[in-house]
Amino acid sequence: RDFFARTSDGLLGVALAQLLTDDLLDSRAGKLQAAEAIDASAGISAANLRPKSTHHPARATSVIQLFMNGGPSQMDLFDPKPTLNAMDGKPFPGNVEEIGNQSTSSIGVMMGGQYRFACHGESGMPIADVLPCTAELTDELCMIHSMWTDHPNHDNALYKIHSGRLFMGYP
Repeated sequence: RDFFARTSDGLLGVALAQLLTDDLLDSRAGKLQAAEAIDASAGISAANLRPKSTHHPARATSVIQLFMNGGPSQMDLFDPKPTLNAMDGKPFPGNVEEIGNQSTSSIGVMMGGQYRFACHGESGMPIADVLPCTAELTDELCMIHSMWTDHPNHDNALYKIHSGRLFMGYP
């Protein structure tokens, strides 16, 4: 019973996939034939997976993603918080339950950033003083500040940001 209780969804998925395989393959074959006919009329090979030309020539020749897990937080290095620094040592003014903390017995005080910031390059990007070599390259960097997840667990949130899923095992 325990085996079936734990694996019923997986077994259902296997059975459903088997039942729908023929329909799926038939519909894909029809779509592929239609795409091949359109491509053939335009003189394009359907199996051509090489990169196509772009509207504008690319200026970048490569991308290097720096994912520095375990180092100082990006909020400490690239995101100055002047209001938080002004509140350093003061009690938290809001309601802790609103931010999802379950233990409200010991809230503590606000803690400001430990690094000083300066704006660098033509873009004026703020970078902490502990990264002087990175600050010299500011205008060659693309800093993305818009990635976020609503998952409170850091490990699963990292999986979601990098793969779009909460659990490991996906590229």
